[in-house]
Amino acid sequence: MRHVPRRKRRQPATGLTNEELYALSAYILALNKIIGESEVMDAKTLPQVKMPNRDNFIIWDPNRI
Repeated sequence: MRHVPRRKRRQPATGLTNEELYALSAYILALNKIIGESEVMDAKTLPQVKMPNRDNFIIWDPNRI
């Protein structure tokens, strides 16, 4: 019988901090040329980003059914 060493258990995923989340969002938006590479993302600036397809969404209205 052959002995197979067990791997160390990984620590549970902790998620991203707020700063990491904003940095990742800024990186993805800059890659897609939606914002400039030097723009800063935070709680105030992220909601102000104008997405390219913002005018083409259909708003579903439950009152019209």
